Amino acid sequence: MKIKISATFEGKCDICGEDAVVFTAGDEDTKKAVTICKACALENAGMQTSDIVEKHGHVDESIFKGDAVSIKGMDKLMSKVAKLKEKEEESKGNN
Repeated sequence: MKIKISATFEGKCDICGEDAVVFTAGDEDTKKAVTICKACALENAGMQTSDIVEKHGHVDESIFKGDAVSIKGMDKLMSKVAKLKEKEEESKGNN
C-alpha cells in the first residue's frame, strides 16, 4: 500500500458533502481515493489514512497520473495523533 496525499484545495468532501478546503488521499495500488475536509479529518483522527481511503474512497485512476509528492511516515503520525486524542479524552473525563 502506497498512500499519496494532495495539497489542499477548494472542493467537496466525500464524507460530509460540504464545500470546504479539502485534500485528497489515495492508495496507489487500488487506485481508490477520498477527498476530505479538515472537520472530517479531525473527526476520524484515530483511523489510519489507509482505512479512511478504503472505507470512503472511490476508484479514480486519473488522480495518480503525473508528478506527485509521496508522503512517508503517515502511520507513525497517525499513531501519535491517536495517542494525543486518547490523552485529551482522558483529561476531559478527569475534569
